[in-house]
Amino acid sequence: MKCFIEMHPFISSSLGQFEAYSAELEQNQLFKVQIKQIIPGKTLTLLQWGEVIKLWQQDNEFRELFTTVLAKIPYPAFFWETPPITQNTLEQKFEFVAINNPTLANVPPEPDAFAEHIGHSLNTDLVKAFPNLGGDALLIAPCQNSLQANYVHLAKFVRCAPKQQIDKFWKTIGYTLEQILQARDPHPLWVSTCGLGVYWLHVRIDSFPKYYQHTPYREVR
Repeated sequence: MKCFIEMHPFISSSLGQFEAYSAELEQNQLFKVQIKQIIPGKTLTLLQWGEVIKLWQQDNEFRELFTTVLAKIPYPAFFWETPPITQNTLEQKFEFVAINNPTLANVPPEPDAFAEHIGHSLNTDLVKAFPNLGGDALLIAPCQNSLQANYVHLAKFVRCAPKQQIDKFWKTIGYTLEQILQARDPHPLWVSTCGLGVYWLHVRIDSFPKYYQHTPYREVR
């Protein structure tokens, strides 16, 4: 039996087209978010996974809201995890959790970890996508365009990195995820950040939930 979780209004988008709802759970260590689209004359509807992928690609207002929501999560650093997705579950409601991770808040950046892909120093490129060493995941990481400390983890990035770069980050995730879904159909993908192995922000589009903390998201519904 599923437990009902009461979600509360959290943040509205700049033009009022979207509204984020949230709940803080597990003794205030986990922050859950769902997003609804506001259509005049219609009931608020939860966004689906497929819609979010397109909005990451195409909608500036949505990307701004998504960044603001993450920036206002009340943890200095966190794991970001989403439910698994396949081509057959694009109509599944989209949600994510942020799990408090104070360890990441105090680590030094490791810019050399992905230097082969993102360079060693200030870079005119904004974001790069590249395979992990094992070849079973694709990583999406920002290049250094400001202070190195702004790239240690997702919370720091959305709060401090250049806005243009953050916007490009979500666009890249949207387009890359769509391409991989089509190529891997019908196999599931997990989209998340962990960050404990390498102290430089990277979103994982993975074929397994290797580093997932939130147990309900480890299984395909």
